[in-house]
Amino acid sequence: MRSLTMVMGAMAFVLNAVSSLAATTEAVSFDRHQITVIDGSSFKVGDTVYHLAGIEAPDPGQFCDKTGHALPCGHAGAGVLHKLIALQSSPIDCFVQSGAGPMSTACFVNDRELSILLLEGGHVAALPGGSLHYAAAERVAKRASLGIWGGTRARSPGQRGGAPRGESRAPRAVTFNPHDIEVIDGDSFQVGSKIYSLAGIDAPELGQACDHQGRLALCGLTAAYELAKLFELESGPIECAIEIGLDQPEAVCLVGDSEVSVLLLEGGGVVALPESAPYYHAAEHRAKRARLGIWSGTLVPPWDWRNGKRLPSEHNFDRFSHLAGQLPWKWNNESPQYRPRAEHAACLVKGIVTETGERLYFGPLDQEFEMIEIDPEKGERLFCGDDEARSAGWRRKGEQ
Repeated sequence: MRSLTMVMGAMAFVLNAVSSLAATTEAVSFDRHQITVIDGSSFKVGDTVYHLAGIEAPDPGQFCDKTGHALPCGHAGAGVLHKLIALQSSPIDCFVQSGAGPMSTACFVNDRELSILLLEGGHVAALPGGSLHYAAAERVAKRASLGIWGGTRARSPGQRGGAPRGESRAPRAVTFNPHDIEVIDGDSFQVGSKIYSLAGIDAPELGQACDHQGRLALCGLTAAYELAKLFELESGPIECAIEIGLDQPEAVCLVGDSEVSVLLLEGGGVVALPESAPYYHAAEHRAKRARLGIWSGTLVPPWDWRNGKRLPSEHNFDRFSHLAGQLPWKWNNESPQYRPRAEHAACLVKGIVTETGERLYFGPLDQEFEMIEIDPEKGERLFCGDDEARSAGWRRKGEQ
C-alpha cells in the first residue's frame, strides 16, 4: 500500500496549469538547434523562456551531498536535459500552455515526456504543487535512490525555494477501495455520498454517438466501461488527490503509477479539456496520431453535444451501435425495437421519483438500471447524459 503521507507531500494535487481559464495550450515543434538549455527544468527558444511542466531543477550553482561527496547536481541536471535534446534528430514536439503565468510546456523525445525522464532519473524534483502524474515518476527515482535522492540536497543561496510557480489550491489526499467506486460515466464516479470528476478530461456523454467509418458507436458508454475496467482491475487501494472548493470536486487518481485521466486519453476514449495542463493535451495527441478510439472517426466535442449539437446521422443506429442488453431497446428480427417511452435511442439515463419525492437518476453501469421502468405520469423521464440529469435537478442515490 502506498503511503498516504507521501500523497500529502510530494503527491499533493495542484493543477497550477489550469488555475486560469484564460490559459490556452498550443502544439509546437522545435529543432534541437533552436533550444538553449538554462537549467535542468527550463530552456530558451529565441527570447522566450519555457519551463518544463511539473518539475523544479536544482539551481545551476547547487551542490548535493552523495555518500559524503559534494556533487554539482544543478549543473548535472542541466547537462542531462541538454543531452536528451541534443541527441534528437527529429523535431521535438511540445505542448505549451500560456496564460497569466510563465510558459509551461510538456515536451517529448521518442514519445517520452522530458519531465518524466528527468524525474525518473533523479535529476529534478516534482513541484510540491504538481499532479500525481509527476509525483509518481519522482517516486520511482526515490525508491532507487537515484540522482538527487541518493544523498542530501544542499540548498545554495540561489536555489529556488521549491514552491510551485503561480498560485496553488489546497488538495486532499484520499485512498478508495476499488469496490466502493461506482462509475457514472467516462469521467466521473461516486464514492459514498460524494461525486468526483476526473481532472483534465471530458468524456462523451452516455448517450453520445461517434461515427466510425459510417458506423455509429456509443462512444460515451464505451468510455464509461473503460473507466470501470481500470478501477475494477486494480488490486490495491486507488490513490487520489482531490481538488476541494469546487461545485463538483476534481480528482487526480492513480492505478499503479499511471494517472487514470492520462490512460483514458491515450486510449482515445475521452478528450482533454481546452484549459487543462499540457501533458493532458500531449496524451490526447498520441491517441489522435494513432487514430485510437474516438479519433478513428468523427465526433462532436462533448461540450457542444451537451448544448444540442449532433452528428447528422447520430440517431441512425444499427446492431453495431451498442452493447446488447445494456440499452433501452432490444433486437427483433434484425431490427432495433425501441421502448415507447424513450425520447430517442441514446437517452440512457433513467430519472425516477421515489415515494418520498426524491428525484434520482441511474445510468447503464448501475446495478438497478435494468430493473427500472420509467413512469412519465409520475414525472419520471429519460436523460441523454449525466450532466443533463443533474442540470434538471436529479441526483444520484445516496448523494449529499
